[in-house]
Amino acid sequence: MTVSDTIGRRRSRPDADAPGAPARPERTGPRHLPSIPLPVGIIRPLLYVIVGTQTYRGLRVPLDPFSQSYWLVNYGQGFIRRGLTGSLLDLLTGRPTFLQVRLASLVIAAVTLVAVVGLLEVLLRRGTARTLLAATLLASSPFVIPFLASQRRPDELGIGLLIGLGLGLLGAGRRRALVVSAGVGLAFGLLVLVHEGVVLEFVPPAAALAAFLTATGEPNRWRTPVALTVVPSFVSLLGVGFLGAVDAATAARLRAGESFAPRGAPHSLTMFDFLPQSLHGAASLSLHGQWRNHAAMVCLGVVLLGLQIYWVRRWVGVRWMTTLSSALGSLPALVLGALVGAGGVALFVTGIDWIRWFEALGAAWLVTVCFVVLQRPGERARTLDVPGFLPVLGAYFVLLPLLPTAAAAAAIGRLILLRH
Repeated sequence: MTVSDTIGRRRSRPDADAPGAPARPERTGPRHLPSIPLPVGIIRPLLYVIVGTQTYRGLRVPLDPFSQSYWLVNYGQGFIRRGLTGSLLDLLTGRPTFLQVRLASLVIAAVTLVAVVGLLEVLLRRGTARTLLAATLLASSPFVIPFLASQRRPDELGIGLLIGLGLGLLGAGRRRALVVSAGVGLAFGLLVLVHEGVVLEFVPPAAALAAFLTATGEPNRWRTPVALTVVPSFVSLLGVGFLGAVDAATAARLRAGESFAPRGAPHSLTMFDFLPQSLHGAASLSLHGQWRNHAAMVCLGVVLLGLQIYWVRRWVGVRWMTTLSSALGSLPALVLGALVGAGGVALFVTGIDWIRWFEALGAAWLVTVCFVVLQRPGERARTLDVPGFLPVLGAYFVLLPLLPTAAAAAAIGRLILLRH
């Protein structure tokens, strides 16, 4: 065979970029890492098996005393912070029983889990390689399904609102964007009356998501939707801060009026222990705990978050701050990134449940990543190249116990630091 024959053979092949030529499969992940081709048809049933397993394991975890006490704080002693949940349940059932509190917590879990499954289904139906890989992480992440199913706290409705915001703003015109942002913003404002930590956990990611999804068309179009999303929450926060402060006597009267004592480990902390706490007291409790527990939670959280960041950057192909900068400009992206970062730092400084903060912030970040991928064009995939290390990572996530909060930090410390 001559060189000219070889050139002729090459020219006879259809050009992949020519009209009518078959589309090239979308390449995902680093080229130097091995991947496993899977038929797209098995992805959906596989992911729903994972979701069902994660949900079952999470719902089997007993509701801890602190989560039960969410539903016992009410406005019986006047307007106070975190009193909306119990007041609404009182309105529906009278003074709640333990069974009614369990049912209410299951309703919260069901709402948030349905929202996650809705986002999962949107990713699967879009069907590009990147949306399928994002769906795989969303279904298997220990920060999402297990967190929502096992914790079952009403402030986690923030994840549902974040997903609702994204779905409402996808492809939205100006009028719909304003209506969706205003509605979700008001809902976040009400959720602050359930737990003011929502302002730190979910509102900053919601602001970044609203900015990204509306940063099209005329310049600065994103500013009004972001303001509508954020302002009600901060108004509620000011109201809680100035009008909803709780003194020790009021907290004691609320505890005395409990319809039942929260069940669980003896001497467990409940909401009544934290209601009178100042910001200084919260920071002191969080930062002056046992260093081994803190180190254990940080080690576990960083490892799990790092694995998921690697997946998103290398396989899904999203770098969130770079994407936000290209959509909004460097300065607005930096301000929104700083807002998200400051909210995370404030959570860790003022709350002892550091694993819980990793879960909440990680889940919110992963939801925003999913909507970034949904905004990107791409061909539907017929096969999906998944990372060769997926079975190892999947086994790790499956064998990992459901992530505990600070109550079990001593056990994590013994595990990670090899202390007995």
